[in-house]
Amino acid sequence: MLISPDTHTAYSGMLPGLIAGHCTRDDGHIDLRGLCDRAGVEFLVTRVEGIDPAGRQMHCANGQTCAFDALSLDVGSTPDLRSVPGAAEHTVPVKPISGLLQSWGTLVARCEARSTGRPRMAVVGGGAGGVEIALAMRHHCRLADLARQPEIALVTDGLLPTHARWVRLLLERALVEHRVTLVRQGRATHVMPGEIHCASGEPVPARVGPGQITAGFPSSGSPGRSPRGPNSRRPGEARCVHPLCPSVDRGASAHRSSHPSGSGQ
Repeated sequence: MLISPDTHTAYSGMLPGLIAGHCTRDDGHIDLRGLCDRAGVEFLVTRVEGIDPAGRQMHCANGQTCAFDALSLDVGSTPDLRSVPGAAEHTVPVKPISGLLQSWGTLVARCEARSTGRPRMAVVGGGAGGVEIALAMRHHCRLADLARQPEIALVTDGLLPTHARWVRLLLERALVEHRVTLVRQGRATHVMPGEIHCASGEPVPARVGPGQITAGFPSSGSPGRSPRGPNSRRPGEARCVHPLCPSVDRGASAHRSSHPSGSGQ
């Protein structure tokens, strides 16, 4: 059984291509229902809201209870916007991807409709994901031949810190060539309508519409490293492929159970 709130899931590796316009939505999304049909797997469109490891059961948002013998939670990672005051209210996080793609389409339309001044966008995070997204945004805007080409900034406290120096130099040249401004002002400390404040104290303007900040906060979590909670596996309980958390609001996959308490759903 596969449980997911979405019938199509985006492949994160193709996100820059989706933003840039190199591939279509169908190219960058996996049809979960079609995949399950071909594999002979039951597909349930809902969310898992609670897990009972001792009873080997999942409680879903639609009121259904599903039993399992082995459970894999493949919920991915999301940015911790709570760590940056104002980020939740004034930014567009990179994940969930579906939300980002929807907001991206709206932002492009705003750029096209703007009659005066240049729109300003910013991506927060100098890792590979942040760099790719910033360059993809620029490529899309040029490809769309927008009447008002936006200013795009990459805000970071370190560009590709885990990469070799020559890789960083090549990417810096690419950013300059494609007119993406590299803003080395430290970490984003808080966000206000129209600007991002950094550790250096200098605000970075980022506005497309009235009170609208455009900033991507790349995911900071690491799949497979969720903290153990009260619902984590204990001796004698179901074998878990991924650490269990008390609640789940994304997708989950489970093997059909033959446990006596299961309902066979």
